[in-house]
Amino acid sequence: MSDRRHFLRLLKAEIADTIEDLTLVGERYRQRYEKSEIGSYVFQENSATLQRELDALENFNTIVDGIDPSVYKGISEMTDSLLARSRELVASHEDPEVIFLLLKRKMDKILHYLSEG
Repeated sequence: MSDRRHFLRLLKAEIADTIEDLTLVGERYRQRYEKSEIGSYVFQENSATLQRELDALENFNTIVDGIDPSVYKGISEMTDSLLARSRELVASHEDPEVIFLLLKRKMDKILHYLSEG
């Protein structure tokens, strides 16, 4: 398997893991709301923000699914393209900026892992 394909597989796994983590956070918000630890306003605001973040990650996952790694000369070029696309996605959907930062961290983590391995 090429390094570019391996990178994409690892990125998909990282995104799936993050989606699962955010889903658990949402469940925790609901539990806290049901126990009256947080109020209705806080619960609704947190839940709405969380849903926007989940939607953005799902949208980026679709972008990753459409990537043909063979058109890139290397991982660096592909990563630059993915970062640019994530920036465009966040801007065009007015998603929380943290999504771009999170995806950048995930890509940096994978690049570090691949360079060490």
